[in-house]
Amino acid sequence: MADPGDAAKGAAWDRLTARSARFRRVQSRHSAVWGAALLGECVARVIGAFTLPVDTMVWLGTVMLVVAIVVATVVSGMVGIQTMARMLAAEAADTATAPARSVSAAPAGTAAR
Repeated sequence: MADPGDAAKGAAWDRLTARSARFRRVQSRHSAVWGAALLGECVARVIGAFTLPVDTMVWLGTVMLVVAIVVATVVSGMVGIQTMARMLAAEAADTATAPARSVSAAPAGTAAR
């Protein structure tokens, strides 16, 4: 989404995070999906460690992690990634086409006389 080498998208991400309640909700949903998936995987590992043979848990632990990552990726994509990407692209495009604001030398809150 926000390319580390793209300063415009980084600035757009910061503006959206600061100003858009919808963007923050989508971010929260995205984080909650990942948190739930990884917490569920952790709980499943603990249960498996106490109920399954060690030989089984050696390979099953990796399988559970891969499944948790795939599920989190798919679900977070459905609940937020596309929305955040669209909002980010729109914000970056709006900023790129918006005219530059003039900067006044007058102190903030005062009108030039």
